[in-house]
Amino acid sequence: MRRGFDQPISTLARWIVNRDVVAFEERGELWVPMFQFNPDLQVRPGVRKVIEELRGVFDEWELVDWFARPNSSLCGENPASVVLCNERAVLEAAMVDRFIATG
Repeated sequence: MRRGFDQPISTLARWIVNRDVVAFEERGELWVPMFQFNPDLQVRPGVRKVIEELRGVFDEWELVDWFARPNSSLCGENPASVVLCNERAVLEAAMVDRFIATG
């Protein structure tokens, strides 16, 4: 991130605090999965939209789990893999799951 940002740590911290990216703690370390970023380390717009869709429904661990598990709306593929090639399909899957979760 140092090549593309004046203050990379501050930028990443802001993304985490604002829940623009999924981050989770495991064994005292903070993990930020790379599927969320374009090659230039900008947050993928589709990931940001999905997180916005699910933000009020799922906590951090549930979001991590949602991205990692197979999703029936995505033909059994996990959203983290599909978002790399079909952001719209992942957003639609998030909309379905939000509807199911909130009734």
